[in-house]
Amino acid sequence: MTLERALQLIKGGFSCGIKKELRMALDVWELGFTDRRVRRGEYDGMRRYIEQNPVEARLVKCAADYPYGSASGKFEVDPVPPRLVTSAAKAVASGGSS
Repeated sequence: MTLERALQLIKGGFSCGIKKELRMALDVWELGFTDRRVRRGEYDGMRRYIEQNPVEARLVKCAADYPYGSASGKFEVDPVPPRLVTSAAKAVASGGSS
């Protein structure tokens, strides 16, 4: 199944349910989404940006305090895809310096 199809099913089901529950015809989602491949060297910055969203929204003072985010340490996080691991990240992971 493509990412586009998966999102269509998730968004469609949610939209239908919320419209029934609220008994209102309203737009729940934006018309589309943009995706692009994450390049080597961007992954860590993007991960930090996402983890900091609850802090920026003032939901918590520290990303680790947000119970639904990966920074909380409550969830098993997939390993970084090998194509995104930089030589500096490999050195840090192996106990060396970058």
